[in-house]
Amino acid sequence: MAVCGAVEGAINSRDGCCLLVIAGPEIVRFLPRTQDIREALAALGGLSPIEPRAPLYRAPGPAVLAARARAAGRGEGAYREKLGGVLSAFAAESPAPFAAAVRAALGRADAAEVRVYSLLPAGDRSHLVQLAHEAKVRGMRVVLKAPAGAGTIPGIDAVEAL
Repeated sequence: MAVCGAVEGAINSRDGCCLLVIAGPEIVRFLPRTQDIREALAALGGLSPIEPRAPLYRAPGPAVLAARARAAGRGEGAYREKLGGVLSAFAAESPAPFAAAVRAALGRADAAEVRVYSLLPAGDRSHLVQLAHEAKVRGMRVVLKAPAGAGTIPGIDAVEAL
């Protein structure tokens, strides 16, 4: 598994690494700093698609709503103006538990770069956009490792093939 090799390499080449394990729309495990390869690999072990426990995980977070508001504002007509206003209002007030959890985890991580490993299935992209947004807010470089031809998501600085 490419992820296990990368984590093991990061631990061996530095004084440990931060590991944020996300499966579906949920944070499964967060290790703010580990030097223990067994602990890190155990956190990755047994990952498989899961049924979401948070039923509103597809609700757009503040970053997505703000982008939609900007796009709606560029159009013509009263409808687009009203839609942009409504989306802007909700962007500021949108409760996004996933984004808040990622924000807290990244705030504890002592890192300048986030490496995202994903197959990029359609249902995963919305929360990966939130992850990239939170990393960019902190000035972190975001690298996506995905299968060749899988595409990308907004906020990614570099894409590498798995």
